Amino acid sequence: MSGERAARLFYAFCGLAGVAVLAATFLSALGAVPIAGAYAAVFRALVFRCGIVLAGGVFALSVLLRFVFARNGLSGVGPRSLAFAASPWTIRGLCVSTALAFLATEVGKLAHPTEMRAFFTASGYPAWLLYVVIAVETLGAVGLLEPRVRLVAAFGLAIVMVGAIVTHARNGDPFTDSLEAAHLLATLLTIMGIAVLRERVPAGGVIESGPTTRRIR
Repeated sequence: MSGERAARLFYAFCGLAGVAVLAATFLSALGAVPIAGAYAAVFRALVFRCGIVLAGGVFALSVLLRFVFARNGLSGVGPRSLAFAASPWTIRGLCVSTALAFLATEVGKLAHPTEMRAFFTASGYPAWLLYVVIAVETLGAVGLLEPRVRLVAAFGLAIVMVGAIVTHARNGDPFTDSLEAAHLLATLLTIMGIAVLRERVPAGGVIESGPTTRRIR
């Protein structure tokens, strides 16, 4: 399988998994399909994308790091791996998955406003900050889908996730309460790394395209 085709399949998985979680969250908020029992385990696995999205992002990031900093250019980097890592479909997939994850989180927050306001006040924050966070995360999620502001959006969302993790730690909450925020933070950092490194791939870099090769730019 070519690297470009793998990137497109990765993008498709990112989109489908993200839409599935968003739809399930909506149905749960409406009371149509409660998230419980075996269904809850499947939902939880999809929330973390079964580890596939983050693993694909980390792989792409590691390939770009080797390519950018290797003295001999493609030394140690296979053309198919580089094609996947540098493909716009790979970073689009990461951004789509993360954006949909944040949108699903906002739906969950809005579906349980009383509990969320109680959490914020118990954490020492004013209740109105909940709606500021929802607005910031929603804008950031949309920003991830626009390449021109992708880095700024990812950085802003990463700061919010650090705040969420620190808040849970300060409250003495179990680490499991921070797992989703930690997963999103890791994905956001991966997106930022790939976005920066793709711009540093030299014009002479080679990407395979089926049985032949082409220049990256």
